[in-house]
Amino acid sequence: PLSVALISMVIFALGALIRKSLVDFSPELIQVEGAIIPEFLRHLQQAWPKTAWVISFALLSASGIALSKVGTNYQLYPGISLTVMPLYIILACGVFIPSDLLLGCWGSLLLVRAIRNFCSSYRNGYAFTQVFRASLYLGMLPLFLPASTLLVLLLPIGIILFKRTLREVVVAIVGLLLPVGFNCYISWVCGYSFWDPFLKLYKALFETGHLNLFDGASIPYLVFVPVIMALTLW
Repeated sequence: PLSVALISMVIFALGALIRKSLVDFSPELIQVEGAIIPEFLRHLQQAWPKTAWVISFALLSASGIALSKVGTNYQLYPGISLTVMPLYIILACGVFIPSDLLLGCWGSLLLVRAIRNFCSSYRNGYAFTQVFRASLYLGMLPLFLPASTLLVLLLPIGIILFKRTLREVVVAIVGLLLPVGFNCYISWVCGYSFWDPFLKLYKALFETGHLNLFDGASIPYLVFVPVIMALTLW
């Protein structure tokens, strides 16, 4: 039921953030480098840390609620179940909570919104608005988290799976390229190279060290990661 799911989600989210404020695991100390937006969010988090924690909690809650609506709207379960709300928090905060907390929470919300809009495009008739929004959120993700560039593959998968028309494919491609194109334009207006955002993204992807998730990991962490992988495969 909603009350139990909501209270559980809030308890898990607060517990995760309290743990983060007390102790850091080694993988959590690695920061995202070379992307476009992270520097701004990092300065915001350093300048107003308490405000950043409140915003992060709100973003986590919004992501959990948005995912629960996907399950109920499209009847993914035999009955009305909102278990996904606390389950999302367990999975999102159970592996590790990044030091760039705002960055991770924004990226997670963008991915959730992209998935929800892709699901909304599964309908009779045209779904230009849903396809455009999903692609727009997906195109914004690499600006926050360069490693999420591989998630762009969700676009052709969604288009094929939900049987969208050629006109909707064009709209989706425009939505996908719009965020990076806008940043390229701003870069050019500010006197930098037009391709500077692409170069930053390339550098962040291929010229920085890889994220070693198991360096200095704790015993609960080493147990939790295989469990998540097994649940995902199941």
